[in-house]
Amino acid sequence: MAAAQSVSEVDVAMWEAGLEELFGRVEGCFRSDQPRAQARAYVAGLLSRTERKNGWTLAEFSRESGPQKMQRLLNEYAWDAD
Repeated sequence: MAAAQSVSEVDVAMWEAGLEELFGRVEGCFRSDQPRAQARAYVAGLLSRTERKNGWTLAEFSRESGPQKMQRLLNEYAWDAD
């Protein structure tokens, strides 16, 4: 098995900048600021070094008290697939 490559602080900074650019481009797909902010937190959690990716760990990464907001994002918010 090949050894995992290390990620530098420069790489992380570039990804964070890319995430901000992405959400700047798609902000019109969200009806309000809350779902957009939650989606950004969700994607940031998925891109993080968090070992396990589930509602609880993503919520903890986002410093939320529980997974309710992450679950609401996936289950209740209206999405525009286009």
